[in-house]
Amino acid sequence: MQIEPQLIAWGFALLTLFIGSVFGLLKWFFSRYINGIDARISSVEKNLADIATKAEAAIAKEAAERRELEREFRGLLALLPQQYVARDDWIIMVAKMENKIDAVATMLNGAIKDMGRGYR
Repeated sequence: MQIEPQLIAWGFALLTLFIGSVFGLLKWFFSRYINGIDARISSVEKNLADIATKAEAAIAKEAAERRELEREFRGLLALLPQQYVARDDWIIMVAKMENKIDAVATMLNGAIKDMGRGYR
């Protein structure tokens, strides 16, 4: 039994056509898959760029708010000595007032004693 060369050529052509079709389909599937991955990657990159832009804006806003708070705090620190008395200063001031009140009380007691002596 001998196979005719024409039959071998047709078989080889059909086999080549089948293998070429399989490779063509594989190439088409992989190209669609790769295009889908590229689309997802570009979408992720776009989302990351949007997030980075929003984060930069938020950071700039927070920095501006922090500077404003620091400015207000420094203003309060500048007003602090004018509006509030330190504890040590308060103690000294109260002690001076007590000394003055004691001195006035002593003078009044002396005056009252002198007046009492004069009437007797």
